Amino acid sequence: MDAAGSADLQEAIERAPYEGVFDPTGLHHEFSSGMHGQKLDLDKIPTDSPLYYNWISSISNFLYSEYDELPQAVVGVARGTNRVALSVAERLQHQTEIIGVESTKAPDGRVYLSAYASKLLFEAEPQSLVVVEDVATSGYNAGLVASAAQRLHIPRVSVLNTWQRRPQLERLAEAGIPYKSMIHEYLPTYSAEDCARTGFCAQGWRLIPYPRAVSA
Repeated sequence: MDAAGSADLQEAIERAPYEGVFDPTGLHHEFSSGMHGQKLDLDKIPTDSPLYYNWISSISNFLYSEYDELPQAVVGVARGTNRVALSVAERLQHQTEIIGVESTKAPDGRVYLSAYASKLLFEAEPQSLVVVEDVATSGYNAGLVASAAQRLHIPRVSVLNTWQRRPQLERLAEAGIPYKSMIHEYLPTYSAEDCARTGFCAQGWRLIPYPRAVSA
């Protein structure tokens, strides 16, 4: 997908009328990485909407244009992109042998491949796999899924983000996991300390904490 295609998708997302896609002014979230920022939640896009169709088409076109070859497996990052991975795999099945696989989120927030998902990948023996993430802040969750796929001895594992909200995804960079992003639009994102000093917390914006499991 060319730059114009990415811009069209970005504009469509920014105009999305669906409740909760963007945090309104005065509200921000804590992310799984511990960082603070306004949440961009593409999981709120209805599956039967034109924007969802645009999203799937854009990811498929990006895989065609930006990768040397189509992956043999596509994996979602838990609730956010499991449906996306399955939809992309279905769209590309007439072009190549490809499987869509779901990952699972544990009560403590960590994302992993279940025994069933691992079995699917082990039996399929893909030589290449792409982890699909909707919005990338640090690359933490996508990195967990990619690392789990690497432990299955899949030779080529990478990450494809729809929207990269920060200049660098340090968790992916530290793990040496290659990644590409369709939209590079940086949104203010702070560490908890910086947010308290000069960010949204300092401005009195309401913070929604990241949901974490409560120990018994």
